[in-house]
Amino acid sequence: ADAVRRRFLQMEQVLRYPQVVITPSVFLAEKMEHYFPALHGRIRPFPLGVHRLPGVVRERAPRTVMSPLRVLYVGVFLPHKGAHVLLEALHGLPADSLTVSLYGVDVAGWETYRERLRATAERLPVQFHDAYPHDQFGEILRQHDVLVMPMIWEETFSILTREAFLAGLPVVAARRGALVEAIRDGIDGLLFEPENSADLRRCLLRLVTEPGLLDQLRAAAPSVKTMETYAEEIEALYQEFVPPAPAV
Repeated sequence: ADAVRRRFLQMEQVLRYPQVVITPSVFLAEKMEHYFPALHGRIRPFPLGVHRLPGVVRERAPRTVMSPLRVLYVGVFLPHKGAHVLLEALHGLPADSLTVSLYGVDVAGWETYRERLRATAERLPVQFHDAYPHDQFGEILRQHDVLVMPMIWEETFSILTREAFLAGLPVVAARRGALVEAIRDGIDGLLFEPENSADLRRCLLRLVTEPGLLDQLRAAAPSVKTMETYAEEIEALYQEFVPPAPAV
């Protein structure tokens, strides 16, 4: 506790100097101002730009009713990422209605959690995958229909959500942190109550049973800011604080 207190006090001193502090989301801006009230009026949210993934094509053929919904989870296998919430939500869904791919990395010391995930996934249409080279991620996205973000913690931005949108995947996410800024519930994705597997099950059931819902969400996917646009925005921000050239 003392170490955390010293760290906050040190950060409070450091944050007295900048004229402006940028954050990737409104959520994080509000969180920082809550902890450091002196930042009021000096914080500006600037959503990050995203690199286009190799091989990503946004346009997709309409989903047929007979084909299972292909669900994707990406993240380390740690409790705060919420993979267990997704697996618990699968119980009770219609048989053969979906398949789930979990791409993640094991973390030393958390083997018990990975074992818990595998036990929960028994007799469910779930496949575990190891880590992948990032240049193959576009192909992984292409092979799925929807990305699920069952986070327990508060995401501060989520590049992964934007990469899914680039590939034409709607996102089903916990209503927490900056995810609510990225996803318009019922328009380009679905939101559920955090840590509530029953509410996540409701969202997945809608995608499985409501004709045309997945295609409707796909069609409304938002545009995603490029790294080039982001760089231009940051450059313009710096120009606000460059002193004018002296008169000759």
